[in-house]
Amino acid sequence: MLEAVLDALSRQGISSKPLAVSHAFHSPLMDSILDEFESAAQRIACSAPRILLISNLTGGILGAEQTPDARYWREHIRAEVKFSAGMSSLAALGIDAFIEIGPSPVLLGMGKRCLPESQFAWLPSLRQNQDDWQTLLDSLGKLYLQGAGIDWAGFDEGYSRRKVSLPNYPFDRRRYWLEPSNKNTDSTVKIAPVPSKDVPQRKNGNNNNHKSQSVRTPVMGLDRSALLNAEPNQRQRLLEDYLQKQTARILGMEPSRLSLVQPLDTLGLDSLMAMELKNSLERTFGVNLSVASLLQGPTISGLAVEALNGLDSPEVPNEARLVISNHESDESPLSYGQQALWFLHELLPEDISFNVAGAIRIRGALDVTALERAFAQLTGRHESLRSTFHVVAGEPIQRVHDLMMGVFKLEDVSDWDEADLRGRLTAEAHRPFDLEHGPVWRAVLFRTKSEHVLLLAMDHIITDFWSMTVLASETLVLYEANKSGGTISLPPLQARYSDFVRWQSGMLASAAGERLWEYWRGELAGELPALNLPTDRPRSALQTYRGDSRHLFMDAELCAKVKSLAQEQGATMFMTLLAAFQTLLYRYANQEKFLVGSVTAGRSHAELAGLVGYFINPIPLKADFSGNPTFNEFLARVRRTTLGAFEHQDYPPALLAKRLGIQRDSSRPPLFETMFILQKAQEAGVQALSPFALGLDGARMEAAGLTLESIALGGEPAQFDLTMMMSETEGGLAAALQFNTDLFDAATIEQMLGHFHSLLREIVSDPHKPVSAYSLLNEAERRRLLVEWNQTQAEYPRDLCVHELIREQARRTPDSIALQFGEQTLTYKELDKRSTRVAKVLSSRGVKPGTLVGLFVHRSLDMVVGQLGALKAGGAYLPLDPSFPAERLAFMLADSGASILLTQSNLRGKLPEPTPKSFALTMSKG
Repeated sequence: MLEAVLDALSRQGISSKPLAVSHAFHSPLMDSILDEFESAAQRIACSAPRILLISNLTGGILGAEQTPDARYWREHIRAEVKFSAGMSSLAALGIDAFIEIGPSPVLLGMGKRCLPESQFAWLPSLRQNQDDWQTLLDSLGKLYLQGAGIDWAGFDEGYSRRKVSLPNYPFDRRRYWLEPSNKNTDSTVKIAPVPSKDVPQRKNGNNNNHKSQSVRTPVMGLDRSALLNAEPNQRQRLLEDYLQKQTARILGMEPSRLSLVQPLDTLGLDSLMAMELKNSLERTFGVNLSVASLLQGPTISGLAVEALNGLDSPEVPNEARLVISNHESDESPLSYGQQALWFLHELLPEDISFNVAGAIRIRGALDVTALERAFAQLTGRHESLRSTFHVVAGEPIQRVHDLMMGVFKLEDVSDWDEADLRGRLTAEAHRPFDLEHGPVWRAVLFRTKSEHVLLLAMDHIITDFWSMTVLASETLVLYEANKSGGTISLPPLQARYSDFVRWQSGMLASAAGERLWEYWRGELAGELPALNLPTDRPRSALQTYRGDSRHLFMDAELCAKVKSLAQEQGATMFMTLLAAFQTLLYRYANQEKFLVGSVTAGRSHAELAGLVGYFINPIPLKADFSGNPTFNEFLARVRRTTLGAFEHQDYPPALLAKRLGIQRDSSRPPLFETMFILQKAQEAGVQALSPFALGLDGARMEAAGLTLESIALGGEPAQFDLTMMMSETEGGLAAALQFNTDLFDAATIEQMLGHFHSLLREIVSDPHKPVSAYSLLNEAERRRLLVEWNQTQAEYPRDLCVHELIREQARRTPDSIALQFGEQTLTYKELDKRSTRVAKVLSSRGVKPGTLVGLFVHRSLDMVVGQLGALKAGGAYLPLDPSFPAERLAFMLADSGASILLTQSNLRGKLPEPTPKSFALTMSKG
């Protein structure tokens, strides 16, 4: 019932938001308790209001004589809420600032809708998952601009705070509290702390009242041993200092600006940052925290407590450890991800490959010898770059070689034009590798008349985006060292890829692997919904891989608004953009539930951070749009789903599909048809390379005295129907939508990107709207749909009637289609002939100018034939809709005086009574 009401409101363009309440207040469902409620309320002594009180019952001000007694409250819980009238009453008093106490601006949004033209200040007191100071100062600033006098000195006087429970709406079942002050002060606490049972703690939260954080001694050489040897009462301070500095470094801010009690999700901590912080804790103290827990908004103090608790038990019981092998074998099995790629490689046509490739222009004085030597050093450093793949005893294995020649090649193309060069780059980028004989990567340097162009291509089986940033960072270090003759300063690698393969196998066989399996089995229980997007061509029986991509650039203002929305809702940039992309797919496919894939770094141990190899793990993320949620509500669902997936990311999808017993549909990718990826380099020095991963043209970065500029290659094979890749750039946001060209036209994808852009702008402007209410159209599309396509005015002869115009058209184009209804059609010749036959019958029954003919037919070809027949006979027609009530039809016939009725045979039993004195004429079977 509720969904039907919401749908009806949405169709009328009315925004609405259902409230989750425990009782059906203000509705007839309260009738059964009214007497008992009033009787109970009569035992309470009520007084007239002593302050200004706006009544939701009347919408006006309660006067001194209007005591809200038991009868008042009886009517209050039964009658509708006159909130809008109450807001108007407040506005009429000259009130121009409204503040809402609570963790989310529910009433503020309603107030803005009631007074859309107002210039009032709308002030949320505090926002959940947002910095208290930011919200309070923003509200004070708005009040100041509104003309209010602010005692700034008094506001910032020295005082202490403890967490204080703030009131909230009963149906929200939550509490919000002020964080303790970090100021160094001797003031006494004037508000008693709320008992812990009344104040649910945030995960990783901390109740300690830190009296000072401004004076801290730097911690030098802190590690697990030093921390354990410190005095117990000093350990938390030491760890907080370490975490403050590490987190500030990762976030790119001054440590002094990072509060120990500010939730990190309000500062833009994303999954890669969380991974780096996790690796730092694991490497330094042997403490293993999950990425998901770091993304749930812990504070520095809370992290310190959790890390200290984990010092004595650094790993989950029964979980397989990452053991670094001292036995240097040149052969090892494949990881589960590599196995999936290897089997796909065996099935692909010879001209299709899933290479990771990129091309860059190099402007400046390039030292070619130094670059060639750098690639040789990289090959020697990373085993994956000297590996080949073979079948032994029916199983694929990888073999590491001592040397791998033929990786680097220099070509002089100074006499080529740009088109020839781009054609060669595309061919080299997508040319398949021979996995058995190698090498499985290539670096080709083209020397043109004025610059160099470098193409780097690798088979996906040995790399991922993290690996590419490792290679880029190390290439720059090696190049500069080779060029200057300086010392190479790369740290030794702490593990081998075979260590990861062995750990993965052991982990999946352990209790930890079973926990992962149980989570995914529950998450993907039941029939998995296939996403059925409208395509330009039917899907073939066998999946194809021909692909291409189109790009979209969004400005810095929109990027900033997306970040602000993410932080306000306690989500990451990834979660927010994923939710927007899933909303786009929902609107296109009109499906409430479907899966979208993404990838995680897959490097759950610090020792793996510097390796080159295939570590990423695709994860299925379920989208659930049931109940027509607002975007904020849907984002909360996405956040929960994503955190759960991150927590259980190490389970390979190939094994998951096998254990779930999913029957492979040969026409589709397994598990999910679409992917969403937010590319970001984990290496700070090469973060400018993130847009390069999208295959953009013209992205730039400066490095080693050179200017590097990306070249779009195009023609990338499509492993999925759609893959949306996004990245933050200096100018804002960039998106690349890769698509299967056997399913979609390029124009369709460009339109889809435009719709995504429009949707994202609407979302950040009002995230409280239902997802079904957002418009996807830009101004040009809206004008085309509402104006241009509805401009049906045309010049026609003014001296002829419509039936005469149709007769003239039948003479000019007798065989052209005049009418179409479903599968039925009539040519102009047939239409003219049938309507003339009806006219003759009507004329023979006395129809002449001034005669009214009733037309009792369904919407059909007969309807137009009857209209023209009546006009040709000289009469006029009266349309009678069979869906009208019988009483209404009888009145229309009697009132009009229609003397004859045209109908269809299947409607004769539904003729209104009394029928005209003349008889009913049956035109057809309907």
